[in-house]
Amino acid sequence: KRQVFGLVRTQQARVSLRARAPCVTIEWYPGGRRIIVGTVGGELTLWNGTYFSFEDLKSVPSGQGAVLALNFSKQDDFIACGDGSGNIVLLTPSLAPIASFRQFIGHVVRDVTISPTGNKVVAAAENVHPIIIDVGSQKVESSLSSRGYDITCAQWHPIKGLIATGSPTYQLHLWDPRTTNQTHP
Repeated sequence: KRQVFGLVRTQQARVSLRARAPCVTIEWYPGGRRIIVGTVGGELTLWNGTYFSFEDLKSVPSGQGAVLALNFSKQDDFIACGDGSGNIVLLTPSLAPIASFRQFIGHVVRDVTISPTGNKVVAAAENVHPIIIDVGSQKVESSLSSRGYDITCAQWHPIKGLIATGSPTYQLHLWDPRTTNQTHP
């Protein structure tokens, strides 16, 4: 019988960020070999997760605020990130910009989530209705609107066309992205 706990590395590694700015979001690359870190200074740092060594440092294109949200597409072909200035940026895995959206200027982007097929992105920001972005056309497709509640987090269902959103007022809503309607009152 194989013991799973024997496969986990038990030593702790510690490295310091080169940007000298606090990290606020972190995401493993899908293969598990690299780590991407978003900082308060609006930069992305790339680390080798195997040897814990620094690889790259890039500023988020068109971003002025802290990188607060990161998400990889299931197909590993792009990264969506959102910042404290209201920008949503789509990047290649090598951190080259694909597209930038300035939909939430003046509002903090709290979460970005990508559809299972990788062709849509939902971005949630404080005091603004979340938007659905079509990756292929690189345009904002629609907005998820509800009566006066602040959406601060969003998550796409892993296999279905269903979006869950949450708010600081203890509300959870489910949405049909095809109609942008709530699936329950």
